[in-house]
Amino acid sequence: MRILIVRLSSLGDIVMSMATLQYIKDALPHAKIEWLVDNSFKEILAHNKYLCAIHSLSLRDNGKNLLKSGYDIIKLKKKLGKYDFVIDMQGLMKSAIVSRSLGKNVIGFDKESSKEGLSSLFYNYKANVSYSSHILKRNFELIKRGLGLEISNEQISQKEPYLFYQPPTEDFSSFLSTDKTNILTVIGGSWSSKIYPKESLKDVIDHLRQNSLILWSSPEEYERAKWIASQTPHARVLPKMSLNDVKALIAQCDVVLGNDTGPCHMAWALNKPSVTILGCTSITRIPVNPRNLAVTSNTCVNPSKINKSDLSIQEIHPYDVVETVSKLL
Repeated sequence: MRILIVRLSSLGDIVMSMATLQYIKDALPHAKIEWLVDNSFKEILAHNKYLCAIHSLSLRDNGKNLLKSGYDIIKLKKKLGKYDFVIDMQGLMKSAIVSRSLGKNVIGFDKESSKEGLSSLFYNYKANVSYSSHILKRNFELIKRGLGLEISNEQISQKEPYLFYQPPTEDFSSFLSTDKTNILTVIGGSWSSKIYPKESLKDVIDHLRQNSLILWSSPEEYERAKWIASQTPHARVLPKMSLNDVKALIAQCDVVLGNDTGPCHMAWALNKPSVTILGCTSITRIPVNPRNLAVTSNTCVNPSKINKSDLSIQEIHPYDVVETVSKLL
């Protein structure tokens, strides 16, 4: 059996969707599982032992150039051949069109369950699960509907770490402490209202008095990281890192603390403790359990219609974050 999973973006959502791979492989050990992703995020899937191939499209780079995107899809279809099943885990029009172009038996969400309901027109097998349901429930419901696989909560709690990496290019030994808790501190976010204020984060780091390593990926984040490190002796700025090295570092850290963004999802995937700070985004989009905790604002979030102008994350008191992280120390 040949199966293609389509989840093009974004980083955190791809990580959550990858949780299904080990269960598909356990139930169907001879299945050849492949993944289609946007080229920007290909590295997060690299070296995955459950995948026999990773394919990519540069849809983000193409922007609104539909002709270029269409040409790339046609080339990809000729290259890949036929699949027994294509599973669209994204549920958007672009992912649905790509999925339908690559297979006849396409699994996706029905009209009521998708962010873009018209995407359901492209599917043969349709799962009905509320868009406001937890992301893991949604992903596993697709597997159940299309492949007939039941995945229990017990199986999920006992999952194997499922991010894989090569030896890192950076030597982390000079950053990691042997007598304090190493807290990977993630200061980025895909938009500004997802980002916890640097002043509040500095207070959190000061109160914890552990070894906080600040991860950054853009010039703006780098300036923010340098400011925090200049204000407290308990923070250190990491060098810019590849996704491979981020995976490797998370595996060596004790706790990951940060905004609702990819590295906090990666902590769960690697069975590492984490605390995610959320304001305008929904707690249903992250895993929460005794080892992976969340601090939320008082906003009532509608997962299907995120209010990006909601700055409630700024109102979360540093003490609440410190108290939550302390539960994991």
